[in-house]
Amino acid sequence: MTDKAENMKTLVDSGVIGVIRLEKSEKLVKVARAIKRGRVNCIEVAMTEPNALSVTEAVTEELEDVMVGHGNCT
Repeated sequence: MTDKAENMKTLVDSGVIGVIRLEKSEKLVKVARAIKRGRVNCIEVAMTEPNALSVTEAVTEELEDVMVGHGNCT
């Protein structure tokens, strides 16, 4: 199975994607940990998040078994 197919399977099997949108990015890793404790393994970080790319990198490094991506919540 290709990486793309594996990623799609992970998303579909998850059944839910946790979306994080905060005014300040300091708590984002903590929120991501809480989402993972709730057994949600796919997380979207809103691109409206301050420092979205660097914070997402921190989440990805800390929560290696969680799929993390970006989106645009409006």
